Amino acid sequence: MSKKILFSTRWYEMRVHVGVLKYAQQHHWDVYSSHHMPEDVIKVPDLDGLIVEFGPHDRNRIEMARRFSGPVVALEDFDSGLHLPRVHADNRAIGQLAAEHLLERGFHRFMTLCRASHTYVQDRIAGFHQAIASVQNTECLDIRLTRKRQPRYSSNGANQPKSFGQLLQTLRCPVGVFCIDDDDATELIRQLFAEDIAVPEEVAVVAVNNDPLVCPFARVPISSVDPNFEEIGYRAAEQLDHMMNGKNVKIKTHLVSPKDIIVRRSSDIRAVEDVEVARAIRFIWDHSTQWRSINQIAEHVGLATRTLQWRFKKVMGYSLQDEMIRSRIDRIKDELVTTNKPIRQIADEMEFSSVQYLIRLFNKQTGMSPLKYRREHKDITS
Repeated sequence: MSKKILFSTRWYEMRVHVGVLKYAQQHHWDVYSSHHMPEDVIKVPDLDGLIVEFGPHDRNRIEMARRFSGPVVALEDFDSGLHLPRVHADNRAIGQLAAEHLLERGFHRFMTLCRASHTYVQDRIAGFHQAIASVQNTECLDIRLTRKRQPRYSSNGANQPKSFGQLLQTLRCPVGVFCIDDDDATELIRQLFAEDIAVPEEVAVVAVNNDPLVCPFARVPISSVDPNFEEIGYRAAEQLDHMMNGKNVKIKTHLVSPKDIIVRRSSDIRAVEDVEVARAIRFIWDHSTQWRSINQIAEHVGLATRTLQWRFKKVMGYSLQDEMIRSRIDRIKDELVTTNKPIRQIADEMEFSSVQYLIRLFNKQTGMSPLKYRREHKDITS
């Protein structure tokens, strides 16, 4: 007989649901979902288990889980007070991944931006700070948005600027901003445009959740950390299965590592104060699907080829050719993760002389084949 499972969440995330359903399909479960109605409307007899995400002051779900006599697995919760095994994103690792991305792009001045002060928010900011602390000569402002979406921060208990422009004056551009979620990043980009601050040339923005209905469609498409939502749902279902089968499951938090950072225009830049070098980098990344010669890049920025190569190496610490390869590898990664295109088609569209050349270059730069990268980053275990 199929096991009956109730999947109940305070905030609905379809990708978590997909992860639960994938596991359920493999094990012939019957899953009831309450994301679209109150818990007291659903009266499912003979439930075998619950997967629940608690929200702040979520009394209905807390009471439902407390009354239930069978096994319960919690997703991210907000101090429900219940002693339950939990599965959720590794939020410190999410913050670290965002910081590493901005550090790789040469940023040394940072801001974090959030509206709430929940534990997961604090963990993401802590992970971000931990990563940038490992690099000398970095500085960071932690910004809280008010309900009216105005930025607020405290400096000796006094400073409360009224605009992002004033905040950025204290740091000087270029600045890398880590937003706790995609909605905050969307609002930030709107305000930066209103104040005539260029994204990503002056301010690069990285967010979290990789919402497919938000990030690609923002005024500047948003780079965002994918928390691996499907894996979270899948592992929560797996944990519940162990409990329903009588296995001894420790009451602890099981953290799921973020999947990757999906790079889009909002951070697709190098933090460079040399104007010609910055323009060269922008040109390279704007044309990463095509072969461009160093002479073409030099002509675009208005410098002699040798002068550009010398200035680029002095500013960046590596060669112009290295930047060209890096941009193409990142583009290939994006195609592998966000599309189902065959490797041969990607090679053709990116003007590689052969698919074998693409594979050799990708393997040399990443240590794995394109197919292995796609398997590890595109989906959870099927």
